[in-house]
Parts: sequence; C-alpha cells; structure tokens
Amino acid sequence: MSQSLKYNSFPNALESCDKLNIPDFKSNDDGSKAWKYYDSKYKGDYNKVVGFQYQDQVPGDDDPLNYRVWYMETSTIKDNLGLLVSCKVDYDRGNRDDHMVLVCGFNHAGQLLMAQVAAQFHGAEDKNFRLDPVTSDKGTATVAQGLYDAMRSLQKKVDYGDDRDNAGRKGFAYVAQMILLSLAKSVKS
Repeated sequence: MSQSLKYNSFPNALESCDKLNIPDFKSNDDGSKAWKYYDSKYKGDYNKVVGFQYQDQVPGDDDPLNYRVWYMETSTIKDNLGLLVSCKVDYDRGNRDDHMVLVCGFNHAGQLLMAQVAAQFHGAEDKNFRLDPVTSDKGTATVAQGLYDAMRSLQKKVDYGDDRDNAGRKGFAYVAQMILLSLAKSVKS
C-alpha cells in the first residue's frame, strides 16, 4: 500500500497548532470546508487554499498575521519507499504577498526525513533565500525543528522594514515548522 496525503486531515492538524487558527473553523468540520477556492473562476484542486492566522506576533498590534497554504502536490516514490510533498505558502500582505515554497519527504512509514524551503519577498528581493535540505532519521519533530532553527538563524539579523513585515516574514519559520508537523499527521499508508 502506498503513502498518500489526506488533504482534509491537514486543516484539522493545522488548527490544533499553538498560535495558529483558521478563521471560522468548526471543530466538527472534517477539514473539507477549510479548503476555499482562491479564485472562484477556476474550480480545480490546485486553486484551493487554507487561510490561517498567526496570533500575537506584532508588538502593539492586535491584528493577526494572515497566511494561506495552497493545495499540496504529491509524488509517490517508486516501490512504496515514501512520499514527496510540496506546497506554496503566502504571507498575505494585500496585493504584495510574500511566498515560501516548502518541499518535504516522508519514508514508507510516514516519518518526515527531509524538508527544504525557499522564500521570495516582494519589494525586498535582495533578502530572498533558499536553504539546503534539512535531513534526519530521528523523526518528524527533529526535521521540523531543524528547519525552524535554520530559518531563524538565517533571518535573525535581517531587517525587512516595519514591525509588521519583520514579524510576518520572520514568522515563516514557525509557520513552516507547524505545516510540516501538520503534514506529518496527514500522511497515511
């Protein structure tokens, strides 16, 4: 039996993450209602997003940071060796979104073994980055924490401008970590 991503399990796992919430999420939802079409003119799966908020990240500002994760693409590795998953994540800044592409790999048992990220910042292109893959055979939490640590280390001394842009762009590290943990809960054999 091959690995697969249970798309409707993902919003439930994401909603359970500390400091993240999906607006209007219902606890009795199977996850399907969290997926919304980004553009109502196109009804394909790859036009679906889950919008969510990261709370309490901007000093003196009660408005949460808004993000969206796009419907994931998956590839099964030959001979049931595992699953590759990729997705795009936006930090919603109105008409100037910043983007992160997250790629991760799971073994045949659903354990996260690898994660890699690249980020593009609108209006701050000189601060774009791509990290080398973070790998470990010690489990999902180790890879997710390793990616978080690598992103935070890279961004520690970077100034993206105002408080909100700094918080939103540097928030990608925590968001990536929580997405990886949520994906791991959604990958099934």
